Amino acid sequence: MCSRARSVAFVAVLLAPSLGVPAVARADGGTEPAAEHFRHGVALYKDGDYAGALVEFRRAQDISPNYRVLYDIGQSLYQLQRYAEALEDDLTNGREKVAARTREGLAYEKAFSEASTLLLNHLKAKPEARDLLQELVTVMHGQQPVKSESRTP
Repeated sequence: MCSRARSVAFVAVLLAPSLGVPAVARADGGTEPAAEHFRHGVALYKDGDYAGALVEFRRAQDISPNYRVLYDIGQSLYQLQRYAEALEDDLTNGREKVAARTREGLAYEKAFSEASTLLLNHLKAKPEARDLLQELVTVMHGQQPVKSESRTP
C-alpha cells in the first residue's frame, strides 16, 4: 500500500466516529465467521439499518469477543435510541472485566502463598535458618523481635 493510500485510510478511521460510522474493528485472533458478521454489520449500519447492524455486531461479538465491536454495538443502540439497553450492556461488560481482574488477582495471591509456604517449609529444615524464621514470624505478628546473642553478625 502506498504512503498516500495509508494516509487516507488513517484519516478515514479517525473521522469515522465523528461521521456516525462505526469504527472499523478487526476480528484479530477471531474466526472468519465473526469477521463476516462484522463486515455485514458495517454495511447495514452504513445503509441505516441499525437494528440489522446490531444483530450482526452481536453475532460477531458472541463468536469472537472484541472490545472494538462493543463500541459498534453501542453506536447501533444509540442510533436506535435504546439508551437504557446501551447503558446496561456497558455496565455488564464493566462488571465482567472487574470479575476477571479479581479472579486474576486471587490466582496470583494463591500462587504467591503456595510459593511462600514452599519456601518456608524448605527453610524450616535448615538449622541455620530457624532463628531467622522465628524472628520473621514474630515481626509478622506485630511483635518486636527478641535480640538473640546466639546469632553471629
